[in-house]
Amino acid sequence: MDGTSPRKPACNPSQAGFSLIELLTTLSVLSILIGALGAIWLTNADDRSLHAAAREVTSVMRLARMKATATGAEHRVAFDIGTDSYRIERGDKMFKSDIWVPITEWIRVGEKADLYKVTFKKPWVTFNVNGTVEGVNGSVYLKNAKDRKVRARVMSATGNVAIQEEKVW
Repeated sequence: MDGTSPRKPACNPSQAGFSLIELLTTLSVLSILIGALGAIWLTNADDRSLHAAAREVTSVMRLARMKATATGAEHRVAFDIGTDSYRIERGDKMFKSDIWVPITEWIRVGEKADLYKVTFKKPWVTFNVNGTVEGVNGSVYLKNAKDRKVRARVMSATGNVAIQEEKVW
């Protein structure tokens, strides 16, 4: 050896790691953050369910429109406000059908959404074989327990279906 003393380690091995207080502090901060995020997520669950139900109703109306153009027979989506449900029915003609045959069972809109108003002339929307809607423009209105509302609006001239928030009406 050259007479110099050996180097001391940078830290004492008995002091490496975290103390119990540091660990408990970190865990408590994390639990507060997780609790806050969970509360926000639960608060918005009703709104997410409402929008999911609106997307479902919109999709089923678009499906009925596609079936009408693909099969050459009218299709309609019938709504039952009392049970918050809908179904697709097939007509027996290209236009002005007399007989309607259900092609789906009654399907309930989301469990956290209510179907509260249909503004078509009848409680259904009929799609013609050219993709348009019989009658006038109309909408299907949905709301949740917080009384937030959305609608699935159908334009008669084009058959286009769109979801709109209450603040847009």
